[in-house]
Amino acid sequence: MDEQLYIKSPEIHAKVVKGVLKFLDKNSPINIPAQQLIPLFWLNNFDTSANHNKLYKFIENELAINEIGNQYAKNIISVVLRQILKFQNKLPDWVFTSSKKDYLGMFKKNGLLVKKTELVKNFTDHLAKIKTTEKYTDTGIVNHRISKIIIPSRNRPDTIAKSVEVLIKTLSSSGRIPKIIVLDDSDTREVSHKYKNILGAVSDKYKGIIHCISKEEREKTVELIAKKSGLQEKLLKDGLIGNPITISNNRLGAVRNFALLLSLNEASLQIDDDVMYRPIRTHSEKNPEKIKFDSHAQLEYNFFNTFESAAGTSSNVVVDLLYEYEKVLMKPVLALTKEMIMGNSPNKELFEAIYSNGLVRAVYAGGRGDSCFWSQYFSTRVETEKSVLALAGDETRYHFNKYSSYCSWGVDTLTIQRDPYCLGMNIAIGPAKDYPPFIQDGIEDGSFGLGIYSTIPNALTANLPITLLHKRDNPHSGDERSFSRGLLSSQSALMSMLDTVLDKSKMKNNDIENTTALGGELISIASEQQLFVESVRMNLKRDLLASDLSLSKKIISIKKMPPWMINDLIQNKKTISLIKNNSKEIGNIKNFLWDIIGQDANQISFEEKIELFRQRILTFGKLLSSWRALIKSAQDCHPQFLL
Repeated sequence: MDEQLYIKSPEIHAKVVKGVLKFLDKNSPINIPAQQLIPLFWLNNFDTSANHNKLYKFIENELAINEIGNQYAKNIISVVLRQILKFQNKLPDWVFTSSKKDYLGMFKKNGLLVKKTELVKNFTDHLAKIKTTEKYTDTGIVNHRISKIIIPSRNRPDTIAKSVEVLIKTLSSSGRIPKIIVLDDSDTREVSHKYKNILGAVSDKYKGIIHCISKEEREKTVELIAKKSGLQEKLLKDGLIGNPITISNNRLGAVRNFALLLSLNEASLQIDDDVMYRPIRTHSEKNPEKIKFDSHAQLEYNFFNTFESAAGTSSNVVVDLLYEYEKVLMKPVLALTKEMIMGNSPNKELFEAIYSNGLVRAVYAGGRGDSCFWSQYFSTRVETEKSVLALAGDETRYHFNKYSSYCSWGVDTLTIQRDPYCLGMNIAIGPAKDYPPFIQDGIEDGSFGLGIYSTIPNALTANLPITLLHKRDNPHSGDERSFSRGLLSSQSALMSMLDTVLDKSKMKNNDIENTTALGGELISIASEQQLFVESVRMNLKRDLLASDLSLSKKIISIKKMPPWMINDLIQNKKTISLIKNNSKEIGNIKNFLWDIIGQDANQISFEEKIELFRQRILTFGKLLSSWRALIKSAQDCHPQFLL
């Protein structure tokens, strides 16, 4: 049957609507009378590929839709879920801290429950507006493919071609090279003319995947965008209000703003124009000019002129998705000093204008050095109407001390060497004493980074694969075990590993070795944390090989629970008593909690471990929920204007 007939078919719509609501009823983590209300915070965590697949299977089995209809149903499901997410409000702290008995009243009081009749009307109205000529594709599974790599460049015509070629050769192994856009921000027309000629030759060589946008073209487009968006053209072009453009580090930069606008409705990567080839160095390979280019070329972004210039640099940047998100956002989201953190950013008015206009949520990380300063991160609005997902990771690529295996910027040098194409987000960098109180708890002084990392090759060909959060301590602290005692320690990687790896395993004996190996690969990104890597790998293998898999199932179920359910579980004294009295599993449970908490088993009691686990899991739950919502909503955005 023709696909368009299904688009017009109210019967298919009705079946899908019925199936989605039935599935949500059946799988809701909270028992609401008559299931007439849906807990929105749970839907926030529901919108994942794994849950989509389960829902599709449910639709296919329960509603007996034929193959063509089921394919269309998948698209309708995605529309339904997008509409559901529009009802979401920002989750307040009490969602993660209230006891279960208070949920229903608090939900009603704060408007976090929505009647199903409202949902049905909302997405039914939406479906009615769909043009009958629109062709559907399978959009049910979120697929964040990098669509553009944007390179702002200024007065570097002699090096830009080599930088672009290194980038292309490096990415060619992925099988797909996205569009590469060079934004020329040169001072003179003569230099711009060089850019055009040089990049034109490179573009011809690589069949037109490279595009150069001149300053004149950019300014014309910015003028058009300013009219459409209602923003002042001056803000979009200069990023400053009332300050001379000559003041160092005092503007966001027209070219960077334009890169942001090019990223609307897409996942894009913004990098600098000083990409350099530099293989893994040893003490005998100190001169990069003498090292020949080979097939193992690696990229290093924002490379300092000397290793020494990067040593010891730090920043008091706090861009926080975990705590007081809106408060930080509406102040100086780009901050280089404590004073700027308190609200004296010269770009404050620009950020507020962009934010209040509803175009994007802007999240920045900054540091020393021009490249690091201009690193930009833009997250998405929950409403998914006007969204941007721009991923970069410039400031994670600093090497620190000559040929050292340490790095103070949230990801260690070994990670960069192993996979130099990380997309990253550093949320906090600097001495622990400068962090907000909630971060200081449990963290020793030392360089520190909280990051969510992916890789360019994987992101080009598949979903953004793995979220890994880890702590990086001061490499000179002299305590190799200190990484296991901070707030951001082994439990974060374990959460990510179990979420990602165990979903893929059917828990059969012949899957155990593969699952364990995949888990090791996943968390080996934190390559400095070898003790933890081996500990988790061995514990996972041991638990999976146990004759009684109940422990593994319990661990998996714990990791899959939303934070509020974990809270209830840990607070339940009967649960604690049951675990303690099970002699066969108590040893494994203790070891499991030791891995999670990062505490020596002899130092604190079992109850104290559980309490510490409870406190920390709630903190991480909020962060993970924020990021899942951020990334999952990116592909569903509907911006008001497109370039």
